[in-house]
Amino acid sequence: MSAAPPGLALSGLRKHFGSQLVLDGVDLTVASGAFAALLGASGSGKTTLLRLIAGFERPDAGSVAIGGRVVEAPGQRVAPEDRRVGFVPQEAALFPHLSVEANVAFGLPRRRRLEAAALLELVGMAPYGRRMPHQLSGGQQQRVALARALAIRPALVLLDEPFSSLDPNLRAAVREEVGRILREAGSTVLLVTHDQDEALSLADVVAVLRRGVVAQCATPRALYGAPADVELACFLGEANVLEGRARAGEVTTVLGAAPCGAPGVLGDGELVEVLVRPEQLRLVAVSDPSAPQESLAAVVERLDYHGHDALVRVRLETENAAPLVARTLGDPGVVAGERVRVWLDGAVRAWPRRAVTTSRAAVSVQD
Repeated sequence: MSAAPPGLALSGLRKHFGSQLVLDGVDLTVASGAFAALLGASGSGKTTLLRLIAGFERPDAGSVAIGGRVVEAPGQRVAPEDRRVGFVPQEAALFPHLSVEANVAFGLPRRRRLEAAALLELVGMAPYGRRMPHQLSGGQQQRVALARALAIRPALVLLDEPFSSLDPNLRAAVREEVGRILREAGSTVLLVTHDQDEALSLADVVAVLRRGVVAQCATPRALYGAPADVELACFLGEANVLEGRARAGEVTTVLGAAPCGAPGVLGDGELVEVLVRPEQLRLVAVSDPSAPQESLAAVVERLDYHGHDALVRVRLETENAAPLVARTLGDPGVVAGERVRVWLDGAVRAWPRRAVTTSRAAVSVQD
């Protein structure tokens, strides 16, 4: 039995707007039925890429295939309405003059309009079929928009930052529910987002778009735990980047020696940049006897308490020491100005040091 074709395959997609190059040869393959996320900073070209896939824009070069069917290539083009792509925009964009059920049924052949009720049941909106869009909350409108996207029996569902306009207290619940619905529907999904938590928590695979190309595509765990380079490490969550030296499968930094998982082979004695995630740093009050012998003295400079966890910025009591950020579960039991003991727990990632290093350590903290 032959393998199923990919749900989505992009090859060499390029796009200019005037003299500005937005996409510079994007390659991406998403397995059929997979939930993929496209993650990138604002202005990285995420929405442009989505519009090329949907057919709303034409690429300057490259090809798009959906479910094994080429819909965009040099000399070949399938109209947007014939691509079997369901599109959910940032705003639900429901027709304000139509009821919820009529919004879902819009554009369906008459013989299939009864399916609207079943789709509303799928997204948990069956009791609201006769309401008008203005009578719904933001989260409810997004569910209706999802039902409308699924009504065409799409080969691919595109989500363009669909949760960004929702209240933060509602966002997590809605995205969890949307993820469940799409998995039950068996759709191939591409979610565009700049929200790292959203991408890592929802997707099977995450592709990071950077300077017009896919810098890395991997599972959320692999992407966070084994980023391809230092820049990606700092983009994907909080990061401490330290100078170090490689030797015999370990790296030595100001925090001492640690096992190293490195892309490629690091030369013995080579200067490297080392990734230490905040959750790898442990700390206790300086008087706590549980601190291991290799722990180092530091002073708490700042404490950001979030209830379920806390970010603690500390500075080692060594000459020219740069600040470090540790993450603790719950209340760390320390306050700003307090002396603590800090140590590193677990293996680290490292890369050959870049030609220019401006400081002994760098801290990237995403608010």
